[in-house]
Amino acid sequence: MSKRVLIGSAAALALLVIAAGIALVVRTQADAAPSGPPSIRGTITTVSPLVGQGVIMVEERPQDLAGSNKASVTVNASTRIYRSRISASTKVSFSDLRNGQLVEAWFAGPVLTPYPLQATASVVVIQ
Repeated sequence: MSKRVLIGSAAALALLVIAAGIALVVRTQADAAPSGPPSIRGTITTVSPLVGQGVIMVEERPQDLAGSNKASVTVNASTRIYRSRISASTKVSFSDLRNGQLVEAWFAGPVLTPYPLQATASVVVIQ
């Protein structure tokens, strides 16, 4: 075997190892817990599927007509949904969200209205 083939093979192997490392870091960051407390923690009282996304109503105390936190939360293709804890093995989809489930949600971007809040979730964790 020539030196060129060996050098080329070593370079290709090094690039493969680097690419695998980058993929691992990106995947780990994607499944990293959001910083800070959730934007809302409460019970899902409404699930409205839409094409490519959906909306859930999350209420801190559903029995309260006013005064407790309530949010209409949009779940889109960028929203990460997990069951119990945040890890690649606990990822679920919008179809796993049900009325009566306790969830925590972290908002991404601006909140559109003050009450009930209207926002898009970056992360939803089903408790």
